[in-house]
Amino acid sequence: MLLSSATCQLLVLTVLFLQGDQVSSQCEPVEEGRPFSITCSGPPCREHLLYEWTAKSASMTERLISHCDTTMDCTGNNDFFTINIAKNGTVGFLSTLTINKVSQTEPFNNEGTWTCQYCGSEKEKCTLKIFVKPVNPKCEATEVTDATGQLIQIKIRCTMEKVYPTIPKCQFQVVDKNGRLVFQNQPKDSCDESVDIGRFQEGQNIIKAKVGSSIQPDFDKIQLTPVSPDIRLRLPKTSIKCLNFKYRDGFYKGETVLCQCILEDQGKPRGISMWLQNGIKLGNSNFSTSHRDRKEELITCVGSSAIGQESPGITFSPEFAFLRSGAINFTTFYEERPDDSCCGNAGILAFCEIATSEVNPSPRIVFLVDNKETSISNSPDTRDENYRHSFRFQPKVGGIFKVMCRVENAIFPELVEERTANITIHSPVQFAESTEVKKYYEFKIQPGIPVIISVEITAYPKATNFTLYRGNPGNIITVDDYGVLYVERSPSTGTVELTMTIDNSSDFTMYSLVMDNGIGEGLTYSFTIEEDTDDDLTVVYIIVGVVIGVIGVIIIVVVVLVVLWRRRHSKTDSDNLEESATNGTGNEEDDKAKSDVEENIYNEPEENEPEKEEEYINCVNNEDALPSEIAPEPPKTTAQGKLDKSKELKEGKKKANFKGKSVRSSDPTPSAAKATSEGKTPRYVNMPSSANLNVQNKRSRADATPSPFHHSMYVNLQDDQATDDPCYASITDQIMY
Repeated sequence: MLLSSATCQLLVLTVLFLQGDQVSSQCEPVEEGRPFSITCSGPPCREHLLYEWTAKSASMTERLISHCDTTMDCTGNNDFFTINIAKNGTVGFLSTLTINKVSQTEPFNNEGTWTCQYCGSEKEKCTLKIFVKPVNPKCEATEVTDATGQLIQIKIRCTMEKVYPTIPKCQFQVVDKNGRLVFQNQPKDSCDESVDIGRFQEGQNIIKAKVGSSIQPDFDKIQLTPVSPDIRLRLPKTSIKCLNFKYRDGFYKGETVLCQCILEDQGKPRGISMWLQNGIKLGNSNFSTSHRDRKEELITCVGSSAIGQESPGITFSPEFAFLRSGAINFTTFYEERPDDSCCGNAGILAFCEIATSEVNPSPRIVFLVDNKETSISNSPDTRDENYRHSFRFQPKVGGIFKVMCRVENAIFPELVEERTANITIHSPVQFAESTEVKKYYEFKIQPGIPVIISVEITAYPKATNFTLYRGNPGNIITVDDYGVLYVERSPSTGTVELTMTIDNSSDFTMYSLVMDNGIGEGLTYSFTIEEDTDDDLTVVYIIVGVVIGVIGVIIIVVVVLVVLWRRRHSKTDSDNLEESATNGTGNEEDDKAKSDVEENIYNEPEENEPEKEEEYINCVNNEDALPSEIAPEPPKTTAQGKLDKSKELKEGKKKANFKGKSVRSSDPTPSAAKATSEGKTPRYVNMPSSANLNVQNKRSRADATPSPFHHSMYVNLQDDQATDDPCYASITDQIMY
């Protein structure tokens, strides 16, 4: 019986999981085995029958379940259903139908349409749906690759023993090892899902699933089910390999380098390497960069795959060590010698520069003079975007110098640039550094004997003007009789040899030699010459005498050997002469015409004079004579170089012409002997640095050449060598006769 006047009000309570005695309100899916209730209310009704409850399922027709009347009584209560009625205050009535355990079988299939009529009118309908949660669900993940073996997808699938309706509902989410969400899909009525690998990330990917019935309310409250296994992925790793280069201390040699961005680890999924410049892809292989590129843009080598890009990658910011050819600027400035000569000689100021853009890193700048490192800067100054090093060269002695500026790369010393300049620097005449010059030094010499005074000097150009003054140079009294010889040992050093002879005692005074090369005021060397009154000259004479004596002995020995050699050849000539005289063929007049009257130097007696045998001593045959007496020592010389006659010729000796033989002699030239005796030898005075006056006299010799023999055998002696030594005379007599 239906209550037409009854008013039904449906209260919808959304409950996903029912715990204990929770009751699901009408029209929501209800999990099997859970209670379900529906309430119907209405205003006051005049009918006796107020409520009527019916149920209709797909497998049965509509069935009356219960009715309630004004007696406040309801029928149909049993173990499955409970129906009650009550007044709803003063405005009507309220009836509730409760299914204790929703079932698809007990007492019938509860899934269907439930209807409430009040006061004869239909007030409410509810289509009850029953669901069964997945029983023992299991989920797993599988990697899917393409034909090349490249990982492209992850397939997730969940299975279960029971679920109602039979199509389950699933949702998947991926989190990292720290629980941060990587991605999550929308719930759908399927538990098979293929996820592109690009939705995953590097590292550990933990997959979880929500599995429920397709009609299950409050799906988001379902507990997550783990998916096995975890998916572990990695990004590709790259490295930079540069070709044909030298690398040292963080620098590439040169200005350009060709490099490759290569994969050290292909990653999972397999990736590629590539160059990025300011975030823009340049390429996947070789890349050439230069010094200028490095300064302008940032270059990165990265690995990339479906799961993302290597971060941050390898930033390629190479440092280049280079030195560009022809980049050196080398300038020199000549600095004149100060007028007052107080501050050194002339010199040069040199600058070596190179732009900072032409070399990297800061270079080493070296100045070399004549290939010798002279000034080095390992950290040159930086001015106006230039590296600069300066060098002042002020030599003590001028000349032509090879000055070189060398710029070396600090990392690769073999990168070198050089500039060379040949510099001429003038310097005035100066005493050599090794010379210890004593001003107004006193030289003592003998009158008439030349003296050579040596002075070591330096100058560039070499000294060409030499003027000798008597007294101070300011007196302007020059000397005419002198000679100067400049002995050059190098382009800027040499020895000045001053040769002068003083005959007049009044000229023994102070002298000044001014040496000039056109640079500065010239160099003045002052010295004093005095007469030598000590015994040094006597020692010299003795030495000269000994030397001349030795020479005389050598000459006599040579003559004796020649006479002995000619002795046997002259015997035949003597016999022929005597025979010619006996036959009257001799011609005394012719003999006299052919030769001058010869002096009887052998003490021969005249025709009427008896021989004095006691004056002839046979020294050769004298057994008691010493060997030295056979050839007497030569005559000694005087200090003036003249020969002293040790013995005079005997008085009464006359010129003789022997019959039947001709005695010839050749007198030495008198002028030659005179020149020998009067010759002068210059004195050599060492350089003032020695502070030692060594006098060296050149020895003059009177070398008289013997005249050739004519028919007669004789020893030719010069006038100043004549002697009446009995040993000497007896030797010559025995040789002749």
